[in-house]
Amino acid sequence: MQRVLCSIVLAILSAGAAAAQSAEIGLSVGASAFNNNGIGSLRTFEDGLIPETLGNGVRIGARWATNSWVFLGHEFSYAFQRTSLQIGANPADGMTVQNLYYNFVAHATPSGARVRPFGTVGAGVSVYFPPGASSLSG
Repeated sequence: MQRVLCSIVLAILSAGAAAAQSAEIGLSVGASAFNNNGIGSLRTFEDGLIPETLGNGVRIGARWATNSWVFLGHEFSYAFQRTSLQIGANPADGMTVQNLYYNFVAHATPSGARVRPFGTVGAGVSVYFPPGASSLSG
């Protein structure tokens, strides 16, 4: 166990001296927290408008970046979120949110430099699947 911990510490300490890679892969696990959790409202004949809100949940994601050219690269990321949905005062089943993003990256220094400032521009989409709908159903 001590050898594993020493290996991890040495790898972290030597990361600053390592050469720049041609690709990066990252995984993330955390909580999805919504600042503005109102997503709309339902209209019923009896009660009028009923607000719909999302609750906090779990988020799992992955990111892949590649440096395709000396100064240019690409970054792709995907995240899966599971949250709760509340309609009015009634809690409903969980809701699935899937996020897919792409970024084009331009570096200020060539690949292999110790420090690589960069700028990026991209786009993404988030798809919400309400309770009862399968994210694999198409």
